[in-house]
Amino acid sequence: MEKIYRGYPQAFPVFTQEMKPYMLYRREDKREDLRGRTEKRRMREEQEYFRGFYPAAARRCRQFVEEVCDRMDRPESGMYDEYPDREFLGRMRDRVIEEAGRSGHHADRDMVWILLLEEVERRRRLSRAGV
Repeated sequence: MEKIYRGYPQAFPVFTQEMKPYMLYRREDKREDLRGRTEKRRMREEQEYFRGFYPAAARRCRQFVEEVCDRMDRPESGMYDEYPDREFLGRMRDRVIEEAGRSGHHADRDMVWILLLEEVERRRRLSRAGV
């Protein structure tokens, strides 16, 4: 039975010029964890990249959506119900429109609705992933 080393080899004949010491370590366990983290980071960066293509009005509305979602973001919030209530989400949309109005910006109801649903879905996904 062949011996598998988890560090430097015990016997000299196993170590050759082609094999560097770092090549002898088994890192499968760590790779999975690192792959998962970098995948999440890559997805977040990609999402931010594509959000950069939003028109200026959508970017402004998105800021108001995030502010309202930040205020509502707690474990017992209706955002994290198994099936979020349409009325609850509608009230959140109205708050976003009110916040935009107070700041002197016009917010289109349909655009706010889409951005709000996207943000709630993103937060629910991150909550399930434990991030």
